[in-house]
Amino acid sequence: MLAGCPDLVTDGELVELELELQNRADTAHIFSFAIETADGLSEWNQRDVEPNDRETVSLSLPGDGTEERIHAVVNDEVGVGVFRMERTDVERDYCAKMIVRYTDSEIDVLTPEDQPDC
Repeated sequence: MLAGCPDLVTDGELVELELELQNRADTAHIFSFAIETADGLSEWNQRDVEPNDRETVSLSLPGDGTEERIHAVVNDEVGVGVFRMERTDVERDYCAKMIVRYTDSEIDVLTPEDQPDC
């Protein structure tokens, strides 16, 4: 599924996670990623990202916890990022964005300051 949020039907819940996979290396790499909730780990997904390129994927969110994790693996490098499922400062459904950035020997999972609108 490509980026974009689904129709909004309830108030104040995180409805989708937009994950941007950034390959800053000089060769293509396979990015593996999964979401961890209180209900466990989701199915692992994989995307092949060309050198010095990026790909954005949208993930449905399993479970209904308040703090979830995204796990990412590229080669032998492992990264974990945390995002919140519930926010008290919004009155409508919202989306979140995280970035998985890979260089030749390092992986970072980042949360950008500007979050997408649904």
